Amino acid sequence: KTLLSEQLMYEDLKRGRPCVFVATGDFPSNIRANMRTMGLDVSGYEQSGLLTFVDGYSSEAGQQSREKFAIPSIGDLTTASIKITSSIPSDSFKGGSLYFDSLTPLASKTKPESIVSFVQSVGARVKGMAGRAYFTLGPSVDASVQRQLEEMADCVVQMEAFEERGVRKSRLRIAKLRARKYQQGWVIYTIEEGKGIIFYSKKPRK
Repeated sequence: KTLLSEQLMYEDLKRGRPCVFVATGDFPSNIRANMRTMGLDVSGYEQSGLLTFVDGYSSEAGQQSREKFAIPSIGDLTTASIKITSSIPSDSFKGGSLYFDSLTPLASKTKPESIVSFVQSVGARVKGMAGRAYFTLGPSVDASVQRQLEEMADCVVQMEAFEERGVRKSRLRIAKLRARKYQQGWVIYTIEEGKGIIFYSKKPRK
């Protein structure tokens, strides 16, 4: 899920769209390093001000954040919302994207209904600036919360690992895409260093 978010964000950055990446599952420094191994170097975009990281992990790991924007406690969603909002430049974010990876750590820190309200609030803020907000979450998040979030979302992408003939594989599908036609069914993918996510088509292109 994280890698998919990173690749989508990199495509946004290449198109000149401003991005904010909220990291709750790892240090932003590790995310930068992991992206570089996949051929996604964002240092230039950070220097130009097109990309901003919000650190929601360091405080949970008991360390001082090195980022300009940091969330002191991921369980305090009011403060988290304020920190995220302050990281979004109101004068230049129009049409930009917010990537929140991931909502899963919030599940053990706050009430389920608070997560839904938080996503609604942050999502509305970004949408009001003609932007897009992406949120990832894992299966450990309460099922009722997942259903509510899916109902709110314009697009839902599911990813899972499975085993076939003793071989572990990964697949992805679009479960929902509001007001647009889309291909249904699962698509097999793999992750290759220097390339990121690679999808396999059922029929080779001619």
